Amino acid sequence: MRRIVLQLIFNLLVAFDQLLNTLLLGHCDETVSSRLGRSKGRERYPWVEYVRLIVDMIFFFDYKIDENGNKIGHCEKSIMPLEQQNFRTMIDYEIWSWTKDEDKLL
Repeated sequence: MRRIVLQLIFNLLVAFDQLLNTLLLGHCDETVSSRLGRSKGRERYPWVEYVRLIVDMIFFFDYKIDENGNKIGHCEKSIMPLEQQNFRTMIDYEIWSWTKDEDKLL
C-alpha cells in the first residue's frame, strides 16, 4: 500500500512538472529539468544556465557519475534517451525554445 501511495505522489509530481513545462511553452511530454538539461551549452538566454544551476542545487542528491568520473547533475540526468534521439522533434513542438536557432537544423 505504501509503495502505491509513493508511486502516486511521484506520478503527480512528474505530471505537475510537465504541466509547468507546457505552461512555459515547451513540449507537453517533457519536464522542466529535462528541458534545462537539453539546453546545456546551447542556451539562447543567459538566465537558463542560472535556472539549471538552481534546479541542480535543489536536487543535489540526484546525480550520477559518468565513465570519466564527471558528475552529471539532475537536469542532464533527467533527459530521457528518447528525447536525446528525437531532439529535433522536441524542438519542433516547443513554442518558446531555450536553445539557439542553429540547433533546429539538426
